[in-house]
Amino acid sequence: MNTENPVEQGMDAAVRDAAAKKGLTAVTLAAQKPDNLKSAIEDFGQAPGGGLIIIPGIATNGAMAVIVDLAARLRLPAVYPY
Repeated sequence: MNTENPVEQGMDAAVRDAAAKKGLTAVTLAAQKPDNLKSAIEDFGQAPGGGLIIIPGIATNGAMAVIVDLAARLRLPAVYPY
């Protein structure tokens, strides 16, 4: 998510709250631009037991093909906004 966008901050807070209620920990991957997205997901995908919840925004909307490809390649379960 773009951590500088107030709308995305609100969605991130909702994800964190829902995760906490289920005893899970949500980790925010900061990507202000689509260019930062690939490395953020690749780094995150190295640890076992993760999954992706994609928040719609400037960094993600134009990069869905990249995100889907990375999720498949890294075998990360993923939930997409659209």
